[in-house]
Amino acid sequence: QHRHDTLTQREMKIFKMIDTIQSLPVYKTWVDFFYLLFNGYKKLNNFEIGPYYNMVSYNLIEGPRIRFGGRTSSIFSEWFELNGYVAYGIKDEKWKYGLGFKCFITKKPHRQLFGLNFKDDYEILGQSTTGFSQDNLFASFLRARGLRTLTRVNRTEGWYEREWFPGLSTKLILFGTTFTPLSLNYPYLYESNQDGKIKEKDNIKNVEVRISIRFAYKEKFVGGNFDRVSLGTTYPVIQLMYSKSLPDAYGGEYNFQRVALGISKRIRITPILGYTDFNVTAGKIFGVLPYPLMELHGGNETYMFDPSAYNMMRYFEFASDQYISSFAEHHFNGLFFNRIPIFKKLKLREIAGIKGVWGSINDANRNVLLFPPTLKALDKGPYLEANVGVENIFKIFRIDALWRLTYPLPRAVDNFVIKFSFQLIL
Repeated sequence: QHRHDTLTQREMKIFKMIDTIQSLPVYKTWVDFFYLLFNGYKKLNNFEIGPYYNMVSYNLIEGPRIRFGGRTSSIFSEWFELNGYVAYGIKDEKWKYGLGFKCFITKKPHRQLFGLNFKDDYEILGQSTTGFSQDNLFASFLRARGLRTLTRVNRTEGWYEREWFPGLSTKLILFGTTFTPLSLNYPYLYESNQDGKIKEKDNIKNVEVRISIRFAYKEKFVGGNFDRVSLGTTYPVIQLMYSKSLPDAYGGEYNFQRVALGISKRIRITPILGYTDFNVTAGKIFGVLPYPLMELHGGNETYMFDPSAYNMMRYFEFASDQYISSFAEHHFNGLFFNRIPIFKKLKLREIAGIKGVWGSINDANRNVLLFPPTLKALDKGPYLEANVGVENIFKIFRIDALWRLTYPLPRAVDNFVIKFSFQLIL
């Protein structure tokens, strides 16, 4: 009814056919199936149940874990979302939960939204932000060893996010967190200043306010209201973060500041030579704080390749209060494989990469809590690992061979591994 031009007979037939296809039950079934597959949620009109991959899992502390959760859908509201879950561990016989709310203030011309989150659950400290959560079903089967590095985390946070113009956004977060060690983990021990005896601390409490700025010139997005997917940009992506603890506020115990700067870029060389993705991040913490609040470099103990993690590093293995890290990975686009007829026909593509991080911990921070035997500083130089791999396997799979180049593990076999991942290439 809003068109100015009259549709031709052929165009009317095409639109009628599209409407007919979209109304077919089989079409709706396939749309819901792919939504479930990629988003993890089953649509039920106003509500969505999921994520399905978190409903059943296993770890050494909880044993079998059952979780049920969901969220409101865009049918319920396109302006706000409620989400939540409850979980129960069969072995530890304890309940956990998470609740969340987020709401748009404006959508156009630029996005503004705020949210609240409440959580009392177990977490893996020293894991990348893109890694499997502790209750992921697939991670339960893909871990190289039993998961025991869990900490009980009680967190309350409120946040406000604003997009100033396409490519520039800021986010302000106020959060309070309590960390409590679990039975299979090392307790929080410290040396008393009064009598020199080793004593145990029940938990760690921290309150922090954080602001982050992200600049990605001419970045494009696709997707729904809240869950946008970035299509990237040809320009560098710059992220700056500043955070300040609030001692004595709502139980906060420590006084420190942290700052971090990250730059990432995709460098396209030529269609024949391929392209390189790189990322450099530097950070520093000013003040005194215990190791759970330091920068715990993200490890990965599963057989699933994680592009944002150190895939040969274990969880909770290295900590720093100042550091610089760098990732670089080159995609050859078939530079070598195209010379082999069968590989060229399969359109396989080569990858090679290296990751490293170098950091330190000052003496004051080393003495706040006694470090567990599994955690250490990068005192012997940078941590390095390398990978070579093949991507575009059936257009969705990637396989990497990885080597741990420094800080070798006691068993030589643990310094080399094969990992896979899903990677859709169009």
